[in-house]
Amino acid sequence: MTDKEKFFKDVKRIFPINGKREKEFLRGIQSQINELDDCSYENIIEEMGEPKDIVASYYEEVDSQYLIKKMNTRRLVQWLGIAITIIILITCLIFAYEVNRAVEETFPIHFEEVIE
Repeated sequence: MTDKEKFFKDVKRIFPINGKREKEFLRGIQSQINELDDCSYENIIEEMGEPKDIVASYYEEVDSQYLIKKMNTRRLVQWLGIAITIIILITCLIFAYEVNRAVEETFPIHFEEVIE
């Protein structure tokens, strides 16, 4: 992996939200990185700044309503994922319980033997 790729991955990893605007911003950052002649990681940092500073400057410029909407959407998706996982888990447990009951009824564990 080259230093340019490493720097871009560092910037991309810091973004907590990956929306349309963020992807456009990242494409712009990647084109700026590719235009640089000197390829060492330290020189890229000198030219563009630290990855965390790039992300911080993006969030200073972006509309706050957009960020709130994206964060609420992300939170909603997380809660839906958790709810669906819990529902699937409960359904599997109920199914396993019903299968266990059916097997016990088919093959009794205890039986009486009468000897005359």
